[in-house]
Amino acid sequence: MSPELAMARRVVIDHRTDIYSLGATLYELLAARPAFDGHDRQELLRRITLEDPTPPRQIDPTIPRTWRRSS
Repeated sequence: MSPELAMARRVVIDHRTDIYSLGATLYELLAARPAFDGHDRQELLRRITLEDPTPPRQIDPTIPRTWRRSS
């Protein structure tokens, strides 16, 4: 869920929320855990709107800094 959706305000929701959701899905695939986790719904929504996710390399230092296409 994008921060715009988590805030539950009346704002225009457009394609950027889909891009955010794709990024969150890719983050979970890379880090093997969700970008945000919480004990209850309110905590989870608060974290989505106010915090940045932990950089994946802090979770798994073996994740490369950059991606290089093979020749």
